[in-house]
Amino acid sequence: MLRKIVAVVLGSLAAVLVITVVQQLGMTVSPLPAGIDISDPSAIEPGDIPLINMLWVLASYALGVLTGGAAAGRISPAFVPVGPLIIGGLFTVASIMNMTMIPHPLWFAVINLAMMIPLAWLGGKWAAGLGGAAAAVDGAA
Repeated sequence: MLRKIVAVVLGSLAAVLVITVVQQLGMTVSPLPAGIDISDPSAIEPGDIPLINMLWVLASYALGVLTGGAAAGRISPAFVPVGPLIIGGLFTVASIMNMTMIPHPLWFAVINLAMMIPLAWLGGKWAAGLGGAAAAVDGAA
């Protein structure tokens, strides 16, 4: 049971870390135009953020939940798909909260919400498969 909890907690932390790093990279590569203050969400309109910045955010979420699901699957392969699905669900809820506070274009919301759970699941299945293959190799040695 402890391993399952650790898998979800560390998977979620891995997701947050990847999301943060990719978004920071995105802001370095494609800074926001002057005059957009992301610290004041009420001042942002859906069309204010350039497409490239929105794509960086989507990429960060996609890579983050994929990594989070993979971390959970690697830590506790027996807890796949449940652990990665919990992570996908948590990040779906976080995305919904984010989108209620900061206006987002409809296309962004649809893609964002549609990808969270499947990518977390995919990451978990992939990593659990790697863990199983590694265990088989270790057992054969």
